[in-house]
Amino acid sequence: MLEETIRRELHTSNAPMTFKRFMQIALYDPKDGFYTKHAIIGTRENSDFSTDPENYSPCFGASVAEFIGRYAAEFSSDALQLVEMGGGNGTLAVDILDHLQEYFPRLYRRVIYSIVEALPRLAQRQREKLQHHPSARVHIGSALDVSFTHVNGFFLSNELPDAFPVDIVFSVRSKGLHRLCITEVGRTLDWKYVPVQDHETFSYLKSFGYGDDLKQLPGSASIRNVFTYGVPVNLDMIHWYRSLAGKLHTGAVLTFDYGFMTTEEHLFASEQSRESSVRVYNRNSSDRPTDLLKGIGKRDITSDVNFAILKHVGHQSGLTDIFFDEQKEFFLFFGAAMSEDNNFIALVQGKRLPPFYRG
Repeated sequence: MLEETIRRELHTSNAPMTFKRFMQIALYDPKDGFYTKHAIIGTRENSDFSTDPENYSPCFGASVAEFIGRYAAEFSSDALQLVEMGGGNGTLAVDILDHLQEYFPRLYRRVIYSIVEALPRLAQRQREKLQHHPSARVHIGSALDVSFTHVNGFFLSNELPDAFPVDIVFSVRSKGLHRLCITEVGRTLDWKYVPVQDHETFSYLKSFGYGDDLKQLPGSASIRNVFTYGVPVNLDMIHWYRSLAGKLHTGAVLTFDYGFMTTEEHLFASEQSRESSVRVYNRNSSDRPTDLLKGIGKRDITSDVNFAILKHVGHQSGLTDIFFDEQKEFFLFFGAAMSEDNNFIALVQGKRLPPFYRG
């Protein structure tokens, strides 16, 4: 039981547990984490959660393959590396490679496709689906520590940074910034609000435009309001993206996920819709984040991605913009009709590649 795991850690540390650590345990505990043990990825009808590469297969992968095919001439090396992080069931990889094999056969023969997968049970599924593509490899490892260097090609991910564990930070009137933590009262896990003291969190909020615009909550704020107006601080996303930029020689990083294109959009959405930036799903249906301390490890937990942060980090790390728009616009260019949900964004940044021409 993950409740006992958390209690033991609370007793050992003798301090409240950050929400980020709680999310890490709930999703990735080696024995009982949601992704480790429970998660079934598929379409909307038959899974714990669905992804667009599954819902729109093979069109999603075929469109990505078309995009890659347009840039093939920009690469002088014999091998073209495609590195996907968090490959799910392997559907995106199969659809990309199938399309390249049929429509770009010369390019296909140059491709080395690698999936970096943290979950062994998914890695096994990916290997089985990719058997007919001999250049494809599956590596067990974390997306936060990709071993590839001097990459000539493309890094790919779909709905990856939204699954990185985050802290929840909010502003308390007259008392400054606080973070959401977990503690134990008697034998019951409960929420606790703890003042923020680390420089990295202050810097994150100031650098990306949150510092002066957070809603001021009373010291007795309900947990519902903390989730509604709190900001997910995704430091792992920054470290991940900066690392990829450093490992890329020629090519691009393609990131598909849900979230917001600007900080202003993010703050406006929380104020107007009063929906949490931390999302909880149970069998493809939304659940209340306020109930997360019940049934730990049995639900998906994700957070909205602020793409302005990724874009900024990319520029700092030497990447230039190739494409940045709603995800549906990326796929419509290739004739693939995707979801009309405007929350899904496509960001492509690269090195030594020209911007994507949509004319």
